[in-house]
Amino acid sequence: MKRIIIFIIIVCVLTILIISSVNFDEYYLILKGTEKEIKISTNGNDTFIISYTHSVALTKVYEYYRISDNKIVLYKMEFFDQCAGLPTETIDEEEFIMENGKFIITKMDREFEYINYRVNSKYEFKLDIKDDEVNLSNVFGDDLVILSLRRR
Repeated sequence: MKRIIIFIIIVCVLTILIISSVNFDEYYLILKGTEKEIKISTNGNDTFIISYTHSVALTKVYEYYRISDNKIVLYKMEFFDQCAGLPTETIDEEEFIMENGKFIITKMDREFEYINYRVNSKYEFKLDIKDDEVNLSNVFGDDLVILSLRRR
């Protein structure tokens, strides 16, 4: 009987230690295409950039995201032309400025549970996160890619 009690105490202590060591701010950034999926280890403080060539203007677009409360938050955009599909107005506290020949929207706080990108091999879709670059156009080709978060 004494061994059973000691065993139960050890199991309880180990369970508490394991649960307390888990960081609930750790995520995978999931990039899922039709046939391929990439998981990138990240945490609740990471930021990342999606860049691509705009199909009409043929200039670069940069979208800046952060991970916050299990959501993907767009906090800034930069682009070099105002044409179809690019913002022309701001929402709430956002600021629209022009600097060094580019349009910049700052103070954005647009939350997404997931984001759909129609990746195209000729428009150089890239993801930059933690000093790594993933060329989405090379990995996925011409495909719908869904970005989402999953807790580790």
